[in-house]
Amino acid sequence: MMYSEHADLVATNVWPVLLLAPDGQILAASEPARDLLGDEQLDAGGRTLESYLVTADRPGLRRLLAELAQGGEPLFTQAHLQRPGQGPRRIEIELRPVQGLEAPHVTALLYPDALGNRRADLIIGCNRLAPQLLRAQSPQAVYEMVAKAIRVFGFGMQVLELDASQTSLRYVFDSSGAAFLEQLRQAAGYSPRDMAIPTTAPLLRDVIAKRRALFDRDALSLTAALYPPAAVELIRTTQELIGLYGYIYAPMVVDDRLHGIIVVWGERLSPDDIPFIEAFAIQIASALAQIELRRAMEQQIQRLNSLATTARAVTTLGELEDVLQIICVQATQLLGGESSTLVLPTEDGKELVVRTAVGGNPVRLGRAHPIDGSLFGIVFTSGVGFRISDIHADPRTYPVALVDNPIRSVIYQPLIHQGKVLGVLNVGHSEVDYFTQEDLDFLRRYAEYAAMAIANARLYREGEPSRRNPNTPFKNVRG
Repeated sequence: MMYSEHADLVATNVWPVLLLAPDGQILAASEPARDLLGDEQLDAGGRTLESYLVTADRPGLRRLLAELAQGGEPLFTQAHLQRPGQGPRRIEIELRPVQGLEAPHVTALLYPDALGNRRADLIIGCNRLAPQLLRAQSPQAVYEMVAKAIRVFGFGMQVLELDASQTSLRYVFDSSGAAFLEQLRQAAGYSPRDMAIPTTAPLLRDVIAKRRALFDRDALSLTAALYPPAAVELIRTTQELIGLYGYIYAPMVVDDRLHGIIVVWGERLSPDDIPFIEAFAIQIASALAQIELRRAMEQQIQRLNSLATTARAVTTLGELEDVLQIICVQATQLLGGESSTLVLPTEDGKELVVRTAVGGNPVRLGRAHPIDGSLFGIVFTSGVGFRISDIHADPRTYPVALVDNPIRSVIYQPLIHQGKVLGVLNVGHSEVDYFTQEDLDFLRRYAEYAAMAIANARLYREGEPSRRNPNTPFKNVRG
């Protein structure tokens, strides 16, 4: 790794870290380090680290730097920051030699509090954060709040969310610096966010199975399972650069539901910190559950409002083809689907013909489905709707409908008016098990309006000749 890459890793880091020349001159600094030292331009003026310390602590720092220049092991010391107009602030400094550069350099990690105080502050910070998390409007906001809360302790965080299939996890948040993430993407050939991490991966499988947090020193067993050698080497080098040895994997569980895993790392992290990180993980899961509940309620209100709007829209249209089109379009949008299909029976009632198809579904207009031997037929004859997690795995699916068809999850609903099934509507999505029972219940209510609109459109069509010829006499109907 070149000097410029080392400097970028330090400058974009999320905890207080400095890159030093052998004499202690600051060559690069992260934003948290600038905040801690109270100097936004500290890496631009050639100042040394010792110039920020009280006079009594400077000789000790110079001695440690001299030892590291001779190839020594990482060293640890305590010191006090000068603060004009305030009393000195105690910090802890870890000095680590940088490997792989032509000239000797040193990274300095700064910790503003003692170990015991840090754990007490973790508890306080966790308690104070709870109300804010429950008011968060998005998962991203939750992750950013927690990352900010633990950043002051020198901790970083990643979030792995469990997907709907329960078989893989995906990176959805990473507080690592931008320079490191870009170097990792180049070394791996892909972004971490593009990975589907199997739940059987090292460490993760144990966290998921036991629903308990685990500590790991360097995470290299998991890294080696996920990344090519070049990326693993980059991660190992970065660990040496900033002393990144300490990882806690904690499950995000609430009400026995696993949302995913948070990965917290930091040099000062140890197995004793597991209870505190688990507390943050539980808070995150609670906040995510609250967001889901809030969104479900908002979606329900939105759907009911949309249902009323759709009812007014479809019942005012006259032409049958227009009605069928808007029924499919609205159903697809309201349920978040990717396609929808509406079939009506032929005049002889032996087949169901596709009259409208919207979205990514490759079904062609006019395709006939047998009433006996197709999912459309089952719904049409029974008058009962249902949902299917994966039509490709359901033996009842009409084989022709699966050809080049990316749709997996589907809900079917009969269109019933005055006790008669007029047709069948389905909505599909390419994700397995995408739709819920609430979606099916909503489509049932929607289908009532859709069936009414179809019946009205047919009456409109039957009355069209009379409207075109106003002189057509009315028949005398005797009862």
